[in-house]
Amino acid sequence: MKPLIGIASNLTVESSFHLEQNVVGCHYIESIKKSGGLPILIPFTLNHADICTYVTLCQGFLFCGGGDINPLLFGENPHALNGSGHVELDQFHLFLMEKILSANKPVLGICRGIQILNVACGGSIYQDLSLTGNSTIKHMQSEAKRHFVTHKVTFIEGTILQELFGHEVYTNSYHHQAVNKLGDNLIASGFTDDGIIEALEMLSHPFQVGVQWHPENFIQVGNAMLPLFERLVDTAMQRVVFEGA
Repeated sequence: MKPLIGIASNLTVESSFHLEQNVVGCHYIESIKKSGGLPILIPFTLNHADICTYVTLCQGFLFCGGGDINPLLFGENPHALNGSGHVELDQFHLFLMEKILSANKPVLGICRGIQILNVACGGSIYQDLSLTGNSTIKHMQSEAKRHFVTHKVTFIEGTILQELFGHEVYTNSYHHQAVNKLGDNLIASGFTDDGIIEALEMLSHPFQVGVQWHPENFIQVGNAMLPLFERLVDTAMQRVVFEGA
């Protein structure tokens, strides 16, 4: 039996009829399938009972990239450089993440997903990298293909990501925000040379991880980032065995 990996949907507005649609990029789905998991899309909802049912149903979870989180949700007023967002989508993602963590299930947060993980744990976000005071690397690559690399990420010894990738890895980069104050029980496990946090891990859990880059974009051109998704699926598979016992 393959483990069910719930992928939290984003919302977009269809241009012709201005209708909101649940969306998940195909690369996220293919990354889970290639790693041996069975992806299931979790649609936007503010019904807490339904969200709890999805958390019970799935053995692992994936949060994708997307828009900026409303800063009011981490106790700050919006800065002029903060981008557009969707506060109800933020509430959906944050409640879902909180319930996943409470259930002690594995989760991978990508780009916006690492920020959802951090805020769900009580952390905060730099609303723009210019506000860090020391960001000197280009973190929003333009024109280059999505699987082209932009900068290096260095991992802390003894972390999950260091185990998977070694001391460092070169990644793509598509963000203007980043983790600021760490949430409860989280450690920063990866950094760029200018000190920006690029990876988070939950203390004493086998796989509750966030990365700021987009590993899913590499899957169709090679296996360099596959270990990240395989570890998510493998950890979720342990839940299948546990729940079937």
